[in-house]
Amino acid sequence: DASRDVVVDEEPSTSGARASGAPVYSADARRIELRPGAPVCVDGACVATCVAGECWIGGYHLSCDAPRDVVIRSASGIGSVVAAESSAPAALALRAADEGGSFAACELERARAFGWSPTVLSSDWSAVIASVAEAARVAQGACVAAFVGPKDVGKSTLARHAANAICGVRGHCAWLDLDCGQPELTAPGLVSLTILRAPLLGPPQTHQASGAEFAGAPAMPVYSRFVGDISPQGDPDAYLEGVFACIDAWSALGGHADERPPLVVNTSGWVKGLGLELAEEILRAVGRSTESCYVININSHVASRNVPDDVYWFHDANVPETSNPRVTTYEVAAGFGTAPKGADAETEGGGGAVDGG
Repeated sequence: DASRDVVVDEEPSTSGARASGAPVYSADARRIELRPGAPVCVDGACVATCVAGECWIGGYHLSCDAPRDVVIRSASGIGSVVAAESSAPAALALRAADEGGSFAACELERARAFGWSPTVLSSDWSAVIASVAEAARVAQGACVAAFVGPKDVGKSTLARHAANAICGVRGHCAWLDLDCGQPELTAPGLVSLTILRAPLLGPPQTHQASGAEFAGAPAMPVYSRFVGDISPQGDPDAYLEGVFACIDAWSALGGHADERPPLVVNTSGWVKGLGLELAEEILRAVGRSTESCYVININSHVASRNVPDDVYWFHDANVPETSNPRVTTYEVAAGFGTAPKGADAETEGGGGAVDGG
């Protein structure tokens, strides 16, 4: 019973922190009460288990009916902080993930006041994640979700939440990382394919694949290739060669398409000129190995930065139309309070669920 070692405050609190002042960092196990519309933010390394009701952490679903541990590795000093949310009263048991480690938890407003940057998704982002996870759950064959858009609109954040949600419904997910400048799971300069079997609950710096053994450590890539630069611009041919090798590695998984894990594609932010041509060629190659594709196009405030309107992702004009995969496209704004593509805004602004990408 995961709740046996949990310390419950005499006066129940959602924060595990003092009534005033900064959140308290401690190695002590504790019980965190969750209420609808009141996310609780967690900083540090801890193991979380749902002990009452159900909740979502970073897009990953937890339920007391099927309790399982997940490892949170938030780092307020270098990136965004993970938040737990629920649609009905629920409770989490938290304990330190590492010997000698500590963590803190507090409500959203206190976290922001203390200078943390919680990742709390907007309603349209949450809807896209739910749609992609459901598509992966019911897919009869291979399923692909590609996240596209210019730099610094939150592609990696949204893709990470979607991958977590897919892991929750399918048990695993393939992560194709095409952003060699800010990769999620490897050092810069690499493109890679990794099979995720646990959620990514923290910024990229906390789950870089290194072969280290620790709670929640990510798996090493199935395949990775050094492309010689932190941008596809450095050597586009080497970049394409590496990406195609990663796609081949995914296509080779399982004997049939329906045995391959769902694929999440985290693209680079180069969506103009040659960069757009590379992205189109890459997704055409992915589309040849699947029947069902989803494109999540994240748009900047500044319309001139966005993907042009006449792009047809995954579409290969050199094959019969019936041979092209079915494509569903979602258009979402970058983070919170931003305008959709075509808006007249000329400057970036606003906040939201964005930590790079």
